[in-house]
Amino acid sequence: MSKPKPTIFAVTDVETCIPKGAGNKGLVFDVAWKLIDRKGREYGKGSYLAKDVVSAYTPYFKEKVGRYFEFAYNGYIEPKTFRCIAAEYNRQIQTLTSQGHKVVFCAYNARFDCDALGFTSQIMNRKQFLVEPLPILCIWEFWARSCPTLYRAELTASGKFVKTTAEAVYRWEFNEPKFIEAHIAWQDVEIEAEILLKVLNRKKKMPIVAKPKDLAGQPFRIAFNRLRWAA
Repeated sequence: MSKPKPTIFAVTDVETCIPKGAGNKGLVFDVAWKLIDRKGREYGKGSYLAKDVVSAYTPYFKEKVGRYFEFAYNGYIEPKTFRCIAAEYNRQIQTLTSQGHKVVFCAYNARFDCDALGFTSQIMNRKQFLVEPLPILCIWEFWARSCPTLYRAELTASGKFVKTTAEAVYRWEFNEPKFIEAHIAWQDVEIEAEILLKVLNRKKKMPIVAKPKDLAGQPFRIAFNRLRWAA
């Protein structure tokens, strides 16, 4: 009997720009991913600048636009149309599923990333981002449901909660108190993969859902309640 293939986690991160009149909906101009198993072995990756998006809209972190020229020159990110980026993402996923792997879409704030990729694909391609739907795991929620009760971080602006952003969590989990999140996809996906691996090692039940609408809202409240009752 053949050994089951490892589950692959498609850790994905996006950066967005806000088109005029789109409300809070963002178009993805920067997307990166890393395909790993629970031991951290890599099965694929990608880092792309959607040149058709960025040429038409201003990124949210517009002060970083100039750095993308440097990243492209040094090979950290490749300019392509969003259609080509989606095709490459799906090609890597389909290769793994055809080999018998289960693939799970993961992002730190999965609801945001799913919504942004879906919205961008509808605007730019007039179709869904994923050719075949994937189960979804929100790394933020997964961490919140199993976070160490000794966790400490700065308070949010409201003063009601401790911060549970990827930056705050990475600082605490990896003892890097001065770490600053880059808000650049290829860099952020690396720390998000490390956080995921840390939580996977805790061997807790994964809150996997079938659709973005089924993701828990406001994972920071889950962490807050866990920490409050442990106090």
